[in-house]
Amino acid sequence: MFFGNIGNNLMSDLYGRKLTVCLDLIIYTIGSVPLPWTENRIALLFLRFLAGVGGVGYYQIAFILGTEQVSPQYRVAVNFLEHLIFTIGQFILCLVAYYLRDWHNLTIACGLPFLVTIFHWFFIYESPRWLLAKGRTTEALEILKKAAKMNKVEFDFESDEIRINKEHTEPFLKSFKALFGSFRLVRRLLILAFCL
Repeated sequence: MFFGNIGNNLMSDLYGRKLTVCLDLIIYTIGSVPLPWTENRIALLFLRFLAGVGGVGYYQIAFILGTEQVSPQYRVAVNFLEHLIFTIGQFILCLVAYYLRDWHNLTIACGLPFLVTIFHWFFIYESPRWLLAKGRTTEALEILKKAAKMNKVEFDFESDEIRINKEHTEPFLKSFKALFGSFRLVRRLLILAFCL
């Protein structure tokens, strides 16, 4: 999960939220579906590693994607709903685990639904905020126009009217270096990563 957090954040900043979410779904599915039939310990550890990287990446980047799709006044509500849905999923997992006592069946039941969600590539849009930060204003405007049409709201912006605050477009590697440049931040990161 530690490697998934770092790698997925870097990838989503460089290549986009939508691509990262879909790749994480594929990685999680590859790591979780074959688990029940794995008899080799090394293969089991490798598949669990893949499932951890894909699972944490999917949750984290989907959370960011959902939050970036709404205006600031609705972010608290969207964050609450995203966490509520996750909590409800944990309760459902408890029920499924109660009836599927064998870990093999439980792993299959948890992994197979992700095969269906891989197809949501065709139904979600890239984050307009990410597109604007990358200077792809035409694509961002198209997505915003579709969202405005869906919400029955008038949209009258042109690409030269939209500006993004340059202080929010800091490259990931610069912030990554800043994180690991301070002993205090590294210590806190390691405590959070390995002690929670």
